[in-house]
Amino acid sequence: MVQEVEAQLISFYGSVVLKNHRWNARKARAEEYHLIVNRLLEMVGGSLGAKRKESNKAVIGVGLGQFSSSIGLLLLHESFESYFVQKHDRLDTSLSV
Repeated sequence: MVQEVEAQLISFYGSVVLKNHRWNARKARAEEYHLIVNRLLEMVGGSLGAKRKESNKAVIGVGLGQFSSSIGLLLLHESFESYFVQKHDRLDTSLSV
């Protein structure tokens, strides 16, 4: 009985369909974050791929609030903050988070 259930679980989680769904979800999340970062930078007169001039400085504050979910959903604000800082580091500009 346990072996049958284990085989079914391995079959399900190892299936191409599930892997495609995971890949699509990761791709969608990355594109969503990319769009948010670009819009956030546009609000302060910048864009992805463009370095800011030293004379045109901006401060972007990212809150450190603690949120919780009663049903155990993944909280995305920390994930986005990490993405934003990584994206910023690649652009090699000054940032205060």
